[in-house]
Amino acid sequence: MGVDVLTLVEAWSALDRLSDYWGAVLLEEPPDFAVEFRALTMRDEVSPQLWADAYVSAFAHGHRLTLVTFDKALARSVNGAVLLKVWS
Repeated sequence: MGVDVLTLVEAWSALDRLSDYWGAVLLEEPPDFAVEFRALTMRDEVSPQLWADAYVSAFAHGHRLTLVTFDKALARSVNGAVLLKVWS
């Protein structure tokens, strides 16, 4: 993401602006989140990326949300995900 990367403080500020303008909110983990997350991560391998992707996937699935991402691999692994493209 280069120059567009935010510090943690800047990220909270961006969330605050989204909340003020669009009504964005933070959601709690959905019911049965742990069951879905565990099912996606019960693999005998080391993969920090898989762990993070499984968390996002289980969270979206549990809340019946559409996952929107720039990550091609994540979009391919989640049924119904929307892949955003960066136009340069």
